[in-house]
Amino acid sequence: MANELKLNRVAETFADSVNASVSKMGNPISTGEARRLTINLVTKANSALEMQSMDWNKVDGNKFAVDALRIVTLGLDAANNEAYAIPYKNNKTGLVELQCSPSAWGLKKLVMQYSLGKQIEDVKAFVIREGDTFTVRHTPTDDVWTWEEDVFGSGKVKGYVTILINEDGTSNVMTHSKADIDKRRAASKASNSPAWTKWYDEMAIAKAVRRHCSKIAIKLPDDKASALDALDNPDQMDATERRVKDVTEREANQVPLSIEAEAMQEPEPETIADEPTQAEIDAHDAMGYITGEEDEVDW
Repeated sequence: MANELKLNRVAETFADSVNASVSKMGNPISTGEARRLTINLVTKANSALEMQSMDWNKVDGNKFAVDALRIVTLGLDAANNEAYAIPYKNNKTGLVELQCSPSAWGLKKLVMQYSLGKQIEDVKAFVIREGDTFTVRHTPTDDVWTWEEDVFGSGKVKGYVTILINEDGTSNVMTHSKADIDKRRAASKASNSPAWTKWYDEMAIAKAVRRHCSKIAIKLPDDKASALDALDNPDQMDATERRVKDVTEREANQVPLSIEAEAMQEPEPETIADEPTQAEIDAHDAMGYITGEEDEVDW
């Protein structure tokens, strides 16, 4: 009960900070929705901290407030695995930074909502195995594809395919070889994590979706674009940071930080379920995304 009350206090404090900033930015998102998304992100961040036996008393609250504001302004919901918060230790400050980024599914949501040109209706992803037949014919206006699946076949994986389905019925196909995926795996700080060793195909799909979506140009509505631009303004950032006066110092009697590596440590394999949850896949995918292995969407 005590931990739950503490989490509620932390969540409400950050929600108040984000709402105050949202109001001054011309309300690019309703304050009610901003509060809901902030609380969901704080809850996701709390799970990541608990997994590493960390506590909010060591978190850089000011930086997290600014990062949370970016995620909330984009309308990404951590409860739907559209965004994550991964803890890293800043060796200069001694604080833990909760780095917030869109997941592959968050990028999918953004390109479906804000892509330039044709409206994207869906993003499909397939594992292609020996025994399957996948063909694609590229034309100036469309990618015409067919896929004949060897149902229940157990052939070796040949690669992965992602397909953006446009509202007018046309498609944009991207293929991803094992070499493409392994290059991105190698760039990750968690390249040998249980997620990669046990759930390679699930991780590969996340990387493939991210790779494809990162190539799609998007244009945010003016209010959201202006709000995000404002976050790059030092005056706005200072104002946001002043609203979070080390919310976590009140909890200084909590479990002390015990982290020696800069990146978050991976859980022991036996603590991970046999089947991955989407949240676990996204958390491990984050380890690569935060290091900059992928091209980011230009918002």
